[in-house]
Amino acid sequence: MRTLALLLLVSPLFANDYDVVIRHARVIDGSGNPWFRADLAVKDGRIAAIGRLAAATATRTIDARERSLAPGFIDVHTHIEGGVEKNPRGDNFLLDGVTTVITGNSADLVLFDPVRVQDKSTYAQPHQYSQGFDFVLVNGQIVVDDGKLTAARPGQPLRHL
Repeated sequence: MRTLALLLLVSPLFANDYDVVIRHARVIDGSGNPWFRADLAVKDGRIAAIGRLAAATATRTIDARERSLAPGFIDVHTHIEGGVEKNPRGDNFLLDGVTTVITGNSADLVLFDPVRVQDKSTYAQPHQYSQGFDFVLVNGQIVVDDGKLTAARPGQPLRHL
């Protein structure tokens, strides 16, 4: 019984600081300034810290490896009407780094390699996913993990305006 009590008292000391830490990223913050090198931490679905976070611990750590990190892309001119019902998970948008569509917002993140970004769809095969968008976070949860979709879908449809 004493061992259990001791573990319960000590275990918070070993808890991770953050849910996700992305290290060594080229951060493009959307301000128009040049990119800068930094780590970024997510906690409880929000960006919790940006900077040198070498001592930070996380449930999941991603090495950006020369990739660029930017706010999730917002598609402000999409013709998705009716498409949401056909593809409610929005895989096609997520794999293109789009985290918000406006048709009728949240601070999400996209980790990508600008050299490898390529639209793979053609007229003959319009449902091919893009490449180069390696990690996509929506509401702080990883929805594209090293180029592959996860089962997480933390977003929610917005009401029609």
